[in-house]
Amino acid sequence: MSVLVHGAAGGVGTAVTQLAVALGARVLAVVSSSTKADVARACGAHEVLEVEGPIPWTGPARR
Repeated sequence: MSVLVHGAAGGVGTAVTQLAVALGARVLAVVSSSTKADVARACGAHEVLEVEGPIPWTGPARR
């Protein structure tokens, strides 16, 4: 199972990331800065997309 968490460094996003990882899901986190990417990784995200503006889904979401 894979889970996409948009806003993964916020309050709800960090909780969702941790819960999904605990349930055995692969987590793809979407954040808007390198600082927030560090937060998402610390919560257990397997892949982190650092984006501004439109999100380029095709590459990382297919891995």
